[in-house]
Amino acid sequence: MDVKDKDPVSELAIAMTQGALDGARNRQPQSAQVLLSWICESLRKYRALSPEWADFIAEALEKAVENPKRAGVALGLIGKRQRPRTYGKWRRDDELAAKVRALQLQGMPLKDGRRGNGAFTHVANESHVGKRTVERAWKDKIAFIRRYAKALAAAEGQ
Repeated sequence: MDVKDKDPVSELAIAMTQGALDGARNRQPQSAQVLLSWICESLRKYRALSPEWADFIAEALEKAVENPKRAGVALGLIGKRQRPRTYGKWRRDDELAAKVRALQLQGMPLKDGRRGNGAFTHVANESHVGKRTVERAWKDKIAFIRRYAKALAAAEGQ
């Protein structure tokens, strides 16, 4: 078959599929999500899976059955250095962010400065966690609030 005879759309689809498969095997969560959604769609429409997809899903399910606690890793949904956030961590982060906000409302700066410890350091010492943990909790909570406010504004605008 000549290069001119190849369908560019099918070639792109093959390349995307191979990229998603490689990414899922390398535990890249976004690639794994895309691949698993394609597999689910194929199964729902009673289409046969390609041999590569079938091998991937068979290996992943075997690993998940062997160790159910690591099913997310087996399916490629959890990256190499990521751990799933548990409810306890979310709750702790909410509490840390609330303490930081309370200190901020009392006039304390977020970061250390000439006037002494900032809210991050104060909450870290008080809660017996690292300063970076408090900063991440604050950053994540602020990002969530901004996304929520943006979605709320968009919904009200419609």
